[in-house]
Order: sequence, then structure tokens, then C-alpha cells
Amino acid sequence: SSGYYEFTNVQAGSYTVTPQKVGYVFSPQSNAYGSLNSDQNGRDFAGYLLPVVASVTPSSGINNKSNTIAVNGAGFFGATASANVLSVKLDDPSATALTSVSVANDTSLTAVVPAGVLPGTYNVKVTTSLGVNAASGQKYVLSGAPPTVASVAPSSGFNNVSTTVTVKGTSFFGGT
Repeated sequence: SSGYYEFTNVQAGSYTVTPQKVGYVFSPQSNAYGSLNSDQNGRDFAGYLLPVVASVTPSSGINNKSNTIAVNGAGFFGATASANVLSVKLDDPSATALTSVSVANDTSLTAVVPAGVLPGTYNVKVTTSLGVNAASGQKYVLSGAPPTVASVAPSSGFNNVSTTVTVKGTSFFGGT
């Protein structure tokens, strides 16, 4: 970013200027000015966009297997000429790190959500040397594995008597 700033009718004295813009970090973080009585030149700030996550594709997955996602946004180069992503995580209780992160350009990356993350709706957090995005424009939803039926016994019965049926399979826990 570039720009111009000017203060007029400022009394002589010492001041500190600290630039602020949501979603940006600045270098230097502030400039101190002492004994102001003339123009101050060459005291520039450089503003850098923090990472932004705009979308996640696909937007959902199942937690019993790993899922590859594409993350689109901005600031993945972190004000450098090449990928500067330090980590990609979910904001689940374990702050799960995504694996096999591959940054295509400043606005696109892919990563793998590992199997075993608790079902839930999570922000995807991208960290560069400049910082981490606050929230995802689109959240990633992990569902529990759907139930599977392996066997039913007995396989038949009569409709005029009560029959106990045993169903065996996986992922029945947590259902209603």
C-alpha cells in the first residue's frame, strides 16, 4: 500500500504516529517524532495485507478420512515474492494442523484435513510471517461418518409375533 499523510496546525512537541487499518500490519509499527518544528520526510510506513480466507472448497467433509481442500483468499505470500505460509489450521479444540499445504499463488492454496478431527464447523486459519486471518469468509464443516450396516439377524420374521432384531455395523453412536 502507499499513501500520503499530513498533519496541519500541530503545536511544537513530541508525537508518535501509529497507522491502523483493519486487516493490515505496518512496518514500522509506529514512528516517533521529537521537537516538531519542520517537515518530516522519509518517515514512511509500508502496509501489508494479513492473510484472508474467502472460501473453502469443498465446504464440508467426513471426519473418518482425510479431506483435501482448496482455500482461496489473499495475502498468502505475506508481502514477499513467494509463498510465506507458516501454517494452516482449523480452529477446532485441538487447533488441528492441516498437512500437505501447497501454495499456488498469493490467493490460492490446497491442504489436507487429517482424519479424526471432531465433527463441527470451523474457521480455516492461515498464518504467515505477518500474522493470521481473523475468521474464514466460509467455514469448513466436518460431519461424523455415516452409519454402515454389516448384518441384520435374523434376516426374516413373521409379522404376527414380536422378534428381537440385532443390527451390527459402525458409526451408530451419537445417533437419535
